[in-house]
Amino acid sequence: MNKNSPGSAPPPAGNTFRRVLIIILAALVLIILIQNARMVTIKFLFWNFSMSLALVFPIILLIGLIIGIMIQILSSRKK
Repeated sequence: MNKNSPGSAPPPAGNTFRRVLIIILAALVLIILIQNARMVTIKFLFWNFSMSLALVFPIILLIGLIIGIMIQILSSRKK
């Protein structure tokens, strides 16, 4: 049966809501990144980094995600 045929069922409402939510969140992230495109200097120990603030946000998010996953893995091994 073709996907667009009259007898096919519409996608579940939860799936559509999830797609709309993802699109809205992606648009908000894109707006934040575009508005924060100026250069910043990050000082960490002996290093100085100059990069766009739009790159700093995802890098810090990724570092936090990795640390959170590592903590979760380590805590689940102790149990």
